Amino acid sequence: MNRRIGCWMAAWGLVLTAGCFTDEGGSGGTDLPRGEGVTDVPPAGDLPDVGPMWDTPPLQDLPDLLDIPPAEDIPPGQDLPEVLDVPPAQDLPDGLDVPPAQDLPYAFDVPPDTGPLPERLVLDPASLTFFLLPIDSTRAAVSGYDAAARACVTIVWDYSNTGHDLVPWCDEFGQGFPYVLVARDTDGPCGAWDYGPNVTAASASGCVQFKALGMGAIDLVDVAITVANESGGQTLIEAQNRSTFTPNPVSLGLRYVTDVPENVYIQTGDDYGLPSWAQVLGPDGNARLLFDQCDVPSCDNPGGGVCGIAFRQVRNVTGGTYSGQAWLTWDGRFRVLDEAKGCRNAVAAAAGGYTLRVCFGWGTVDSAGGNGPDVKNPQCHDVPFTLPDDTQVAFNANFGG
Repeated sequence: MNRRIGCWMAAWGLVLTAGCFTDEGGSGGTDLPRGEGVTDVPPAGDLPDVGPMWDTPPLQDLPDLLDIPPAEDIPPGQDLPEVLDVPPAQDLPDGLDVPPAQDLPYAFDVPPDTGPLPERLVLDPASLTFFLLPIDSTRAAVSGYDAAARACVTIVWDYSNTGHDLVPWCDEFGQGFPYVLVARDTDGPCGAWDYGPNVTAASASGCVQFKALGMGAIDLVDVAITVANESGGQTLIEAQNRSTFTPNPVSLGLRYVTDVPENVYIQTGDDYGLPSWAQVLGPDGNARLLFDQCDVPSCDNPGGGVCGIAFRQVRNVTGGTYSGQAWLTWDGRFRVLDEAKGCRNAVAAAAGGYTLRVCFGWGTVDSAGGNGPDVKNPQCHDVPFTLPDDTQVAFNANFGG
């Protein structure tokens, strides 16, 4: 509890009286009950003679230390101590660099007479743009337009400040990953961004990957995000470009949960530099080739097919914690050898049933060829799925107690 004590002094003629009041949480001494907390003050005529000790000397007799020199005697600014010098802007540390003002798009104020957000915003897939924010932080964004609502939406994934790896990501989003900005009453173009949201995201699901961050061969977004609106309800924002590809890309994943902090590894690079932790098996039970492989050229790229040195690689999915996940995007096509041409065609997978096989382990060993690590004693698990209906398939590994 705040306790405030104030003391007052009042001069009456040549004598001075003093008193104190206590205010427990109030705004002034007038809140005290009558007769409590205030010392009775005798009439002025009954005050004792306090003597000349209270006499105040005339102003001219005050000590010299209170003298203030005239303004013209104050040293000019150039003679002030150097500690007050401010270094020029170009000498500031690089970490303090701020983008030029013209790059700061503060365009998210709600225009007057604009109603609340509708219950649903669907961004036109043809309007979607993918870009990295031009600031000293790894943030990637997707921006698009809803013509019916005359609204631009920018969705920003902040990797730097949320501890997320630069990998494709599905579900299990969180605070600031992503954050959302909505510009109202506009005909575009969209693409404005800011350092934080102007609407509050309540939930987010789906998948995203950015080609510019080395996550895969394509930019992909397929998310649904719920934000609070001005009417006290919620607005569902949908942004997806998966349907613009033929066939539709498929997100293949592993979700891992355990009750004991541990390291869990997957093989992200084989002898050809390709991820082998996720495989797709056909109805015959045999694994299909999901990506172009350097040993044989692609029929679409006859000049390829020369293998360099590919180092085997692993990734620690959990990083010694209780959970983690891994995703990759398959373009929905198998690589099939054309023996006559000596190349592989990328053929769309036929509709029907398939199996996702996910492999992982709890340790690593040096590969037999000495060109990098392998997952030690990997174990594999199968998940059935159907094309073209399923576009997000994952094995959920739960090793809880």
